[in-house]
Order: sequence, then structure tokens, then C-alpha cells
Amino acid sequence: MAGIYSSNSFQVDFVMEILSKLVNRQIWRMPKLWVGFLKCISQTQPHSFRVLLQLPPPQLESALNKYPNLRGPLTAFVNQSSVQTSLPRYVNLWLGGLQF
Repeated sequence: MAGIYSSNSFQVDFVMEILSKLVNRQIWRMPKLWVGFLKCISQTQPHSFRVLLQLPPPQLESALNKYPNLRGPLTAFVNQSSVQTSLPRYVNLWLGGLQF
């Protein structure tokens, strides 16, 4: 189901804005909502990678452990030179020691 929102840029932006707001509201503190948030992140990849990278280190690690299928595509996304300069340093640790 990856790329479910790829047909309409406005829809993608709208959903990513909501997900980003949920990160700001610490969605991980609400277990039932956290599960749904992670499902949405997984189903909307690669659009959701910037939102995923907004998570604090423990929550990013939790997300990658719960959805290991995100690690490979997220690593490829992080390796893009246009993305590398804007990433927090801890992302390197969670994605297997990539060299930025």
C-alpha cells in the first residue's frame, strides 16, 4: 500500500501536515494512537520520511523496530545529498552507522 497518496500532491501535503502536528503533540504518549500513526507512516512512505525523521531518537528507534521494512527505504532517502545536510546527527545511529 506504499504510495497510497501519490496521486494528489495536496492530499499528500495535508496528511503529512497532520502527521507532523501529531509528532509535535507527542503522539507516542498515546499508545493506541501511536499504533495508528506508525501504520499511516508505513503506508504513506516515502512521503512520510521527513515526518518520521522529526521523531526523537527513542521513538524513531521504536518505529524502525516495529516496522523494519521502513529502514531500507529510509536509509536510501537519508543518503540523498539534498537530505543529509538537514538531518539530526542521531539519525546516523539508528540507520546503521551511515557516513554523512
